[in-house]
Amino acid sequence: MEVDGTIEKFKARLVIQGFRQKSWIYYFDTYAPVARISTIRLLIAMASIHNLIIHQMDVKTAFLNGELDEEVYMNQPRGFIMPSNEKKLCKLIKSLYGLKQAPKQWHQKIDEVDLTKEFLSSKFSIKDMGEADVILGIRIKHESNGITISQSHYIDKASKKQTCITSSTIKSEFVALPAAGKEVEWLRNLILEILLWSKPIAPILIRCDSAAT
Repeated sequence: MEVDGTIEKFKARLVIQGFRQKSWIYYFDTYAPVARISTIRLLIAMASIHNLIIHQMDVKTAFLNGELDEEVYMNQPRGFIMPSNEKKLCKLIKSLYGLKQAPKQWHQKIDEVDLTKEFLSSKFSIKDMGEADVILGIRIKHESNGITISQSHYIDKASKKQTCITSSTIKSEFVALPAAGKEVEWLRNLILEILLWSKPIAPILIRCDSAAT
């Protein structure tokens, strides 16, 4: 859909039933299908600190570029069943959306090439989106003294159902603080791998607005 509600284009995608895959039989390691928003925010913040220019690229049907290491079969899709061969299966050569290992295979494909526009374009069908002004709701402005980013005050936020029952607000805060600590630890390990970030890393503060907690 366009912004005004009109239809831009019709799109259909064959999605495999990955929920039926059994681990250590049909797949092994798995990757997240998308980057964490906290990772995106961190990288954009670093670009702002070092006055770098951010470009966006969109790889069309990205997961379909990953070759499979395992043997995976699927039923013939509805509407495309071969007459007199209804009981035959399709052997997958490349990943499909919905496969547990699809994100991993795509990341491995990325690691095989130099991350430059020219080389990526020779490998995949890519839409070059040029200099970025908005990335996942984060606004980026290019000014004379560098770039500025406009985002929520807080580096990450989450809202989800707790796995345990708490009888007070104080206990809820106690449950939330360790989760925040895990996120901080993950971000710190990510920063350690980024060469541009000065070392040693300064302590990361976690603030809580509950005096009782």
